[in-house]
Amino acid sequence: MVKPVLLIRSQKNEVDAVALGKLGIPSLTDPYVEIRVTSEDGEGLRLFELMRSAEQPLWVIATSRNSIHFWAQLVGEEAFRTELQIHKNLNFAAIGEATAQT
Repeated sequence: MVKPVLLIRSQKNEVDAVALGKLGIPSLTDPYVEIRVTSEDGEGLRLFELMRSAEQPLWVIATSRNSIHFWAQLVGEEAFRTELQIHKNLNFAAIGEATAQT
């Protein structure tokens, strides 16, 4: 008997379930974490303050596409883009290709 794979990501478990199904592997979906933007913009704005006072060079390390998406949503996408553009020595790192593209 093949035991099912438990899919626990906050999003896109359906994509994984379909891919596993094509391989004949059953799955169960139970997202353990819900990721959503907070209503408090203070922490997102605080990151901008830290960026302004940081010594150069400055690094932003994205751990997921959600981290970038929700930060921009929290503080406003225009403010987000503007803030990132004013830092000439800003470097980015990402944990994966999809995150890097974001």
